[in-house]
Amino acid sequence: MLVVCGWVFAAGKQPVPVEPERVQTDTVNEMRFEYYYWEAVRQIVMGDYETAIRLFQFCDLLQPGDPEVSRVLGIYHYNGDRRELALALLETAYRKAPENAWYEYSTALLKSDTKKSQKKGLQVLEEAARRFPDKTEILEVLQAVYLNDMRLKDYLRVQDRLDEQVGYNMYSAERRFQVHMALKQPKAALADLKRYLDDDPSNLQIWLRYMQVAEYMQYDLKKLEPIYLSVLRLDPHNATVLNNYAYALVNDKSFAHLTPMERNDRLQHAEIMVRRALMQENENLSFLDTYAWVLYLQGNREPAQRFMRIVLDNYKNQKLPKEVQRHAKAIFP
Repeated sequence: MLVVCGWVFAAGKQPVPVEPERVQTDTVNEMRFEYYYWEAVRQIVMGDYETAIRLFQFCDLLQPGDPEVSRVLGIYHYNGDRRELALALLETAYRKAPENAWYEYSTALLKSDTKKSQKKGLQVLEEAARRFPDKTEILEVLQAVYLNDMRLKDYLRVQDRLDEQVGYNMYSAERRFQVHMALKQPKAALADLKRYLDDDPSNLQIWLRYMQVAEYMQYDLKKLEPIYLSVLRLDPHNATVLNNYAYALVNDKSFAHLTPMERNDRLQHAEIMVRRALMQENENLSFLDTYAWVLYLQGNREPAQRFMRIVLDNYKNQKLPKEVQRHAKAIFP
């Protein structure tokens, strides 16, 4: 409504007279509100939170339902475990200024004890994401809630929106990789990682993820070797990659079809790499198993048995991995 010369003009209605004293009182209250509001803010900056809260409470008396005052008081009552009052205040703040109160209101609802309130909290987030599509912070929080609820397809849809806003980056690749692996979609995970590596082939972390998925998919040596070499160019002393590369050299199906000279060259290459790995982690059972297997394939049964015995003794009562069982059975006929 519009107040002009002591009259209130409401849409579609005849002007209604307003007493001059009422107009003057409202103006005074607004001035008082402004003064006490900014004094409360000043007290927060100075660290006097008790005084600030008392001032905000007085502001609420002067102008009930002010969205920022309701938001601050809602947080105060929520932290004081007065949840019902807090939710009422935060809802008021959200309804009047959703761009400023969406986080506090949705968080209070999501952390409540009832499924009904938790569902409403998610609805508030989804509504905020629709109303403010350019606010990436809303999408980030919504995505975290979807992940917590294992709504992974919804999570990916939000990631699509984030990628449109900020571009496809390392965090996009990591998130998509994790979710697609959880969904048992390793091909999609590889595609996510490769998409990033095509733009930034110098990212070691993403290469290691890529290697992890390729090994999970049991790629043959022809596909794995370029990946291992790419990682080693960035991190020449990576013990895990050196071990895995060495094992792939002697475990690939192509190994059985090599000529004696090619076989010997590959075994020497594998031995050098796994020894480099063991120089860094000489008690790593996986590395020791690889080394024992390479020695056995070279015809060095006695040292192979010695290193395999170390592996078996360290496993003790633990269940042996199938690969170790297969190696031990061959090395100890």
